[in-house]
Amino acid sequence: MPMEERVRPDERRRYVFLLGFNVVFGLVWLVGLIVTGVWWFAALLAVCIVLGGLAAWALSVLRREGIR
Repeated sequence: MPMEERVRPDERRRYVFLLGFNVVFGLVWLVGLIVTGVWWFAALLAVCIVLGGLAAWALSVLRREGIR
């Protein structure tokens, strides 16, 4: 089954939003970590990095398969 038939048309928009959201909030958590030094800002930053990385990977797969 070709990739075009397996992926919904709005899938790329969802991953772009997820990537942007995690970049913005990752920066917020980084500033909070630097300013306060509280450990849970580091945990939130790690979650944003993981989710942003997964979104970037999904976008690269969609781009490689030719879905724009």
